[in-house]
Amino acid sequence: MRPRVLAVLPSLFPSTIIGVAKPLLRLQQAGRIDLDLTLQWLVTRRRVAGADVLVLCHTIDPVYGGMLDWARELGTPLVYEIDDNLLELPDGVLALDLPPEEAESYEAAMKQGSVHPIYLVAPTTPEPRMREITRHGRGFVYLISRLGVTGARDDVPSELPDTIARLRRATTLPIAVGFGISRPEHATAIGRLADGIVVGSAIVAAAAHSVDGATELTRALRRGLDAITESPVPLRPRGVHGETIDGARRGTP
Repeated sequence: MRPRVLAVLPSLFPSTIIGVAKPLLRLQQAGRIDLDLTLQWLVTRRRVAGADVLVLCHTIDPVYGGMLDWARELGTPLVYEIDDNLLELPDGVLALDLPPEEAESYEAAMKQGSVHPIYLVAPTTPEPRMREITRHGRGFVYLISRLGVTGARDDVPSELPDTIARLRRATTLPIAVGFGISRPEHATAIGRLADGIVVGSAIVAAAAHSVDGATELTRALRRGLDAITESPVPLRPRGVHGETIDGARRGTP
């Protein structure tokens, strides 16, 4: 019997069509799933109850709170974004734009699926607030290396060592640093201080030119980490969708 998949999109943005809708439609055309593809404001408890798997985009919207409650009550497995294996749950999900104080339903759903809720901390976050945020997190904490938008940069922020030190005092969770990492020397410098790196924009930009370019950049970042003689505790979760941890997605050399 083919699994019944309820896929919920926040909108018809090109990214959701390309990253979520089209892969699922291909699976349906291949006869591997029965797909119910819908927008978030059209979801009902009955539709969730009729699904074997609930697929949500990684962007958390308040309206998802009801869906998470329904999924938890009904025991419906959750998948965020799309991986090579649709029915395999990720180890962790980044909680974006979601304050821990408002995340009770989200955290309960993550716990039900044995998925780590991963929160973000900024350089401007006070240490007491770091402590509160990381108290809700599991797996690791994602430290934003600099303010502003994500994207490749030429340098590592000079204040990053101090920020990491403050975060170390606030939590025992492993620390992964992202935003602006694009070169092997960045990986080496940050890897000496943190437990992992998160690379997104640089690999996407390389992939826009060629797959080989993205592969070579990934390997170069890995070599940058391997150059560390006394590395911290390694952080290698099975995969967090949408970005890269330790310079390599699952299955990438």
